[in-house]
Amino acid sequence: MRYCSIDFETTWLDLYKDEPIQVGIVLFDEHFEHVRTFCSFIKINQDIHDLKDVVQLLTGITKQDIVNAPSLQNVATEIADFFGEDVLLIGHNIWFDEAFLKKLWSFPYQNSIDTQLFAQCFMHYAPSYALETLIQQKMSDTAFVALYDKIMSHIYDSETNSTPQKTHDALYDATLAMILFAWCRTQQLSLHQKYTSYIDPLVQSCHDEHVLLPQNTANNTTTQDSIKKRIFPLMQKPLSSEQKVTHRPTPDQTNENETLHTILETILAPSIWQPTKKDIWHVSHRSLLQELILDSWSYILAFSHPSKLSIFKNTLAELGYNDVGFLKEEQTIDEQKLGIFCQKYSHSFEEILFTYQYFSQLEQGYSVLATPNKHSSQIVSFLTTDRQIQP
Repeated sequence: MRYCSIDFETTWLDLYKDEPIQVGIVLFDEHFEHVRTFCSFIKINQDIHDLKDVVQLLTGITKQDIVNAPSLQNVATEIADFFGEDVLLIGHNIWFDEAFLKKLWSFPYQNSIDTQLFAQCFMHYAPSYALETLIQQKMSDTAFVALYDKIMSHIYDSETNSTPQKTHDALYDATLAMILFAWCRTQQLSLHQKYTSYIDPLVQSCHDEHVLLPQNTANNTTTQDSIKKRIFPLMQKPLSSEQKVTHRPTPDQTNENETLHTILETILAPSIWQPTKKDIWHVSHRSLLQELILDSWSYILAFSHPSKLSIFKNTLAELGYNDVGFLKEEQTIDEQKLGIFCQKYSHSFEEILFTYQYFSQLEQGYSVLATPNKHSSQIVSFLTTDRQIQP
C-alpha cells in the first residue's frame, strides 16, 4: 500500500470554470517512508490577466510563475507513477482535489480519505478543523512533533525543494495533510489493537471495502448481542447509590473561600461514579466554579432547570472556559438502540469511523460525545432520541 497526498491551488473554486495553477504531491509507503515528491506550477488556458488578485494574495503565486509553467500534458507525464491500484489518495477536504484530479486526468487509485473527516475521529472539540489549525494544535505533543520533523525533512531537505512555504502552497499543504494522516493512522491502529474484540466484528460487517479498515486481528466469533453488552457499560456507566451528606455553615462562618475549600475537601468523591450530595449554603456559584476549576478532578454538574444551566454557562464563559460540554437528559445513550446499531447486518465506513471516534474520546477521558460532522451527529441522534422505535 502507498499513500499519495495531493493538493491543487486553483484560479478559484468553480470546478467547471476554474483551472489548477499548482499541484503538489508527496508519496509515502505503508510504513511512512518517503518515496517521491513532485511540485509544479501549471500553465492555464484562460487569459493570464484574468487571474484574480485574491488568488495571488492567498497563494503567493504570480502571473509570471505560471506564464511559462508546464502544460497539463507535461505534468501528467511527470506524476503518472504516483498512482496505481495500490494507492490511497489523501487530502484535506479531498473532495475538491479529487474532483479536479478526475476532471484533468484518469489516473487509477484504490480509494481516498479526507484528513478532515479522519482527524475528527481522534481530535475532539478542536476550535477549527482547518488543516493549519489542527497541525498547530498538535505541536505541543512531542510524538507528533517528531513525526512532523521526520516527514518535513524528507520533503524539504533535498536539493530540489526550497524551504517550507505558508499554507496555500500546494506542496506544503500536501505535506501537512500527509503528516496529519500519519498521526491519525497511528491513533487508529492503536485503538484497534486495544479494542479489537469490540471493533473487529463491526469492521467485518462493513459493506464498504476501504483500505483503512484493518483486517481481522483475531479469530473473533463473538455475537453482536454480546458486543452490545460489552460496549454499553463503557458508553453509560451505572451510578452507585447516592450518599447524602448535609453541610450547613453556621452564621459565624463568614470566610466564603475558606468555607468552600473545606467543604470540597470533605465531599469530593474518589470516583465520578460514586457521587456525593452536599447542600452548600452562602456560597456564590462563581466561587464554587472557580474552586472546581482549580481542582484536578473532572466533574458532572446537574441542573434542575435550563435557566440555572444558562447562569453557570455564562459564568464559565466569563472565567474563560468555553470548551465545556453540556449534556441534556435526552442525550443519554439508549441501550436498546445501541443494540440495534451493533446488530445491524452491515455497517458503513462512516459508522466504523464513528466507532473509532467513540473509543478515542473514551481514551481521552471525555464525558460528552462530540459530534463534529453530520455522520456522527446522525448516529448519536439515533442512539439518544426519545422517539419510540417502530417495530
